[in-house]
Amino acid sequence: LGVLYTMFPELTLKEPNTGVDEDIKPWSDLGFNGEATFTYRPFQDWLFQAGYRYQVFRMEARGPGREEVIESYDITHGWTASVVYVF
Repeated sequence: LGVLYTMFPELTLKEPNTGVDEDIKPWSDLGFNGEATFTYRPFQDWLFQAGYRYQVFRMEARGPGREEVIESYDITHGWTASVVYVF
């Protein structure tokens, strides 16, 4: 488990079809990161890992043509796999 501190700049994205700007203002705030991993060591110098990772950041966003700012979350999650050779 981990705690993350976000330090994103303000972003302005241009909507390609209309050309309207969309503001995204990520908060400098805490995020969360968690991972569960199974590690298998079949040989002295090799590690095989498989797991699942979940990460979330909170941000503010204002869509095209809107004045109000809404709370939004950027969530990344999925299966992970790695092979490590220790030398």
